[in-house]
Amino acid sequence: GIESDDIYFSIVPPASPLDQFEQKLVEFVYSPPMVMPTKGFKRQHNVLDQKEDHEVTASFHVVGMDDLQAPVKLIGRAVHPAVMISERELQFVDTKTNSSAEITVTLSNHHDELPISFKASSV
Repeated sequence: GIESDDIYFSIVPPASPLDQFEQKLVEFVYSPPMVMPTKGFKRQHNVLDQKEDHEVTASFHVVGMDDLQAPVKLIGRAVHPAVMISERELQFVDTKTNSSAEITVTLSNHHDELPISFKASSV
């Protein structure tokens, strides 16, 4: 199992039989939560500086024989996305009916180590 007070890692499957000479793929998942500044915090946070390192040890045990185990060190770094949009309010004024108007904005990722994917909500 994983030994930590804050469980950000999981193993899938967490348990399974393993036959003679069988090999099985095991997936390690790292899921750190988004930590927001506490309410009432006056100072502006630089989201690029918000990083948190996590380290735990997972062990695979042979059921019934706890002295037979294979430890694995899991290390993760949680970083906060830094996405900016060039305009926060878009006003479409004096647009003729049965026509269309366009406004282009820039969406920017200001992070040097975290690529992102974005999805616009339907309007």
